Amino acid sequence: MAKTARGPLAISSGVSYPPFSAENAIGGYEGFSLDLAAEIAKRIGRPGTRLVIQDFAVIFDGLLTRDFEIIVTPTNITPDRARRVLFSEGYMDTALGFLVFQGTELRDVTDLRGKILAVKVGTVSDTWATVNEAWLGFSVQRYEEDGEAMVAVITRKAFASLSDLSAAVHTAGQIGIVSVAYTLPIAGKFGLAFHPDDRELRKQVENALECMKLDGTLAGLHEKWFGFPAGEDTAINTVYMGYGHPGIQGHDPESHVPRCSVRALAGGRR
Repeated sequence: MAKTARGPLAISSGVSYPPFSAENAIGGYEGFSLDLAAEIAKRIGRPGTRLVIQDFAVIFDGLLTRDFEIIVTPTNITPDRARRVLFSEGYMDTALGFLVFQGTELRDVTDLRGKILAVKVGTVSDTWATVNEAWLGFSVQRYEEDGEAMVAVITRKAFASLSDLSAAVHTAGQIGIVSVAYTLPIAGKFGLAFHPDDRELRKQVENALECMKLDGTLAGLHEKWFGFPAGEDTAINTVYMGYGHPGIQGHDPESHVPRCSVRALAGGRR
């Protein structure tokens, strides 16, 4: 087990994925994921956060070599990833969205035949494209960043890009020449990822995360960054049994009551 850290909470994220994390106008970084990490650090008694910028394609390697303590960039909880890292419970529901140039028609995935689909390497979107490329008859272009995949759509190098739906909707709202044409409801969850030996750190962080769900802080961050309230029955507002996400390797079914402030227990949601 790793020695308990006392300094700033070392977190990792890419910084080209608004509204989760992106560079701001004064040369710093901001977004939902960074606000989430800052609030967690405060609640577990750590003096702020230290951001380690990492490409998603190698981010799990950085976690396993302890370059940082937690992956906070939006990371789908999958059985394959859970064999390598330890996940928190889910904190946000996910789906995938196809971004196309404004006015382009994409009624369903069969319209991809003969076209080029842009994705960010190493993501669930990349996995979906790899699995479906041959039988649906499209070609895949892989990029290091989601922004590069979107630019491929704008410059007509790609017919569509595929990414997390919430980020795709945000992008479409910010850039009027693209729109979300079609959605894949994959019914996934985003979770925070830890080194597989850091079960005690996960317990601390998950206690804070559950309290943020109960006192409405997490829902407030969602509305701040995405511009609309999360559904009451989504992961933003749901505390799950045990530590980690139920049904996923690494889940600890230990029953516990989140140790929250009076405000959280009196006014929160389960």
